[in-house]
This record gives sequence, structure tokens and C-alpha cells, in this order.
Amino acid sequence: THTRVPLVVRLHQSMASDAVPVVVGIAEQYTSTSIARALEGNPHYKVVSFHEDASAIDIDRGVLWLEYEDLPFDRLVMKSDRLLGNSYCIRKGLIRKSQMAYTVSKHVSKHPDSILKTAIPETYQFELDDPYYFEEAMAEVFEVAAELRENESIEDPRLTKKWILKPSITNKGAEIFLFDREDQLRAMFEDRYERLCGQDSDEENEGDDDGVDGDADAGADHDADADADADADTASDSGGNITHIREWVLQRYIANPLCLYGGRKFHIRTYVVAVGNIKVYVYREMLALFSTLTYDLDDLASKCHITNTCVQADEPSFDESASVRRFWSLEDAVPHDRLETIFADIVRIVGELFRAAAHEVTVFQALPNLFELYGLDFLVDENFNVFCLEANAFPDFRQTGADLSGLIDGLFRQTVAVALDPFFGHEPAPAPDMAPALELELRKRA
Repeated sequence: THTRVPLVVRLHQSMASDAVPVVVGIAEQYTSTSIARALEGNPHYKVVSFHEDASAIDIDRGVLWLEYEDLPFDRLVMKSDRLLGNSYCIRKGLIRKSQMAYTVSKHVSKHPDSILKTAIPETYQFELDDPYYFEEAMAEVFEVAAELRENESIEDPRLTKKWILKPSITNKGAEIFLFDREDQLRAMFEDRYERLCGQDSDEENEGDDDGVDGDADAGADHDADADADADADTASDSGGNITHIREWVLQRYIANPLCLYGGRKFHIRTYVVAVGNIKVYVYREMLALFSTLTYDLDDLASKCHITNTCVQADEPSFDESASVRRFWSLEDAVPHDRLETIFADIVRIVGELFRAAAHEVTVFQALPNLFELYGLDFLVDENFNVFCLEANAFPDFRQTGADLSGLIDGLFRQTVAVALDPFFGHEPAPAPDMAPALELELRKRA
């Protein structure tokens, strides 16, 4: 019979005496392969692929590069000078859209000259799961309601003020709805409620047949605290459970985006690395993610407004090389100096956003032996103003595609240089594409 050897023994047997073990347990192959390539040939580290129960990990010194839910945060805290983990435990002040809006609002109230005052579109938390309470929910966002009423007297639909509804804890373009009338928003919630009630009924019937409660795994949003924060953050990491959403945001829609290559809208996916307690870097190799359709403000239901690659990939006209481009390749349509200005604005916005989050310790805690990669989405309007739309933890690197996978390899390679090398006392490898955005020394928790 095969006896299972503890992971700690296998690690010690397979590794050079000074090599630091990097336990890679990211389920998505595109990402895990890129991490392995980034560490290949680096004498300081030894990659160990991990596909077992996280409780089997028992190393005294090394890097745990795992899915959020597999990270042993209690052990990371106890061995803060020997173990390095790839995610902060508490960071919903950034990655939950409603919390980020509150974080920004609080920061701007204290710092009225902050770049965030104009760089983050006006955003309101909107709580609703049952359309019966629609009027009460709208009363809580009276500023939006007033603007929607004003829209009713505007004859030209292109001149109305548009708003976009987003779930607070999902990403990848899920459940996004664009509107400029209150009755449109009400109808959306009524249709959604009827559809989901039908699904719940079907699930309950299936549960009765199988002897299982159909709602047992409903994925309700917990808000109780350390574990609650973990659940909420994990939902955002994975795209979230969109069935029982009650927390949304209403965000002012940027209706005049910069459109290129046949009038197509795009957004900029920017990768950000936060290190320890707390240094923040912006990776210069950004992506420009394009809609496959020509921008049309007369059709609010068109997919031309949603530039997420996972949404665009369903379009028959989807062409990866035309829809996913290096940001710097846009210089055939935008002057290079202008692109540099956009990048400089993004670095400033990122630095200020993390500064705002770092001082809200109940919703963001940057611990010294943790680091994290984020994907932030930016939009540029026709006047070259730059807006930050949202921040995502554990971003979907697959949207980069095969042609530009080298950009992601470079991201992980330079993340090793800024996050792993300093922690383990190695001379940092070059990281020419990591632009410093912020350096703080936050007070450590007792």
C-alpha cells in the first residue's frame, strides 16, 4: 500500500539547501504555468505544485502562492518573518465596489483636493433583492432618483444622464445594467426576481428528490467579520454567486469614452502589486480591452458598452488580436506622449486609492509578510480624462490570451523581484516595468 508522505518531507527532499520553496496552488492553469515560468531558472526558489488539501501544507519557511480560501492566515501571522503569502486577508475596502465607494468618499471628505474626487465616477451603494422594496431603495439614493426624473423631460436620449448598475461583489461583467430611466431599473429587478424565483423553485424540487436542501449552497453574502470578510473577498475573487445578490452599486456612466479603431470603446486593465506594509507598484505593461462592436449611445442594451473580454468572447465577430491589445500598441492611434500621460495619471490614482484604503483598517489590512496582485480597470474619455472603475483581487489573467502571455510572465517575474526577493534577503532582480505608486509604513498591529 502507498503511504502518503507529508508535504513538508517531500519539500525538503526535493530542494537545494538554500532554495526557498514556493508552493503554487492556483487552480487555473494559465496562471499557475505563468508563475512557474517566472521562477524557472531562479536559483533562489524551488516551485512545488500543490493540488492537495491545504491543511497538508506544513513548511517552516517559504512562499504560499495559493487560492485565497486555501491560505492559512493564522499560520502566516504566527510565522510572519518566515512565511510569505500571496493575498491580504482583509481587503474588501478595495475589492467590494460599495466598500471602495465608501472608502473613496471618506478619503475625499478629508482631502478635498485628492485626485480621487474626479478620478472615481460618482458611486452609490444600492441594496435591493426584492422589487417590492424598490421605492424604499430609490429613496436612499435620492440624488440618482432626482437625475432620472430630470431625464424624463429630455427628448434627445443621447443627452440624458446615464447610470450603470453593478453587483458589489462580482466581476467579469456579470449582471451589469445600463439605464437612464427609473422604470427601466424597476423592470430589470422585476424580471430578475421572477426569473430567480423560478430557478429557486426548480432547485427546491431537485433538493427534495435528492434529500438535499436546495438552498444549502445559496452562497449568501456573509458580513460577520474575519470569516465574513474572507467569504466576501472570496466571492469577489471567483466572480461571486450572482443568484442572491442584494448589494449593488449605482455608478455614473462615462458616456463619452475614447473610441478607437472604428469607433470601439475600450478599457485599460492595469495590474497592481501591493507588497507588505505597504508598497504599491503599477505594472507598466497594461492591456487595452476592446468591444467588438461600434459604440452606440442610442442602444443602452448593446454589448458595445461592456468591454470585458469574457463578455466579448461570445460575439461571433470576436478576434483576440483586435480585442486584447498592449496598451502601448495604441500609439498607432494615440500619440505616445499622450499614452505616457495616461499612464502617469493611472499611477497617481492607484497610489491615492491605496493610500485611502490603507487608513481604513477595518476593511483593509496590509500585513508585512503578505503581498497581492490586483487587476484595476480604467476608462479614458474623449477628453483624455482618466477614471478608475473598480479593483479586482485574483484577476483573470486568461483574458490576456496566448499572444500576449509574455506580459503576464513578466508581471510574475517582476512580482518576485519586488515581493519575494526583499522578504527573503535576496538582491532584488531588475523590475523595470514596476512603477512605484506608494510607499507607506503602516503601524503594525499588536
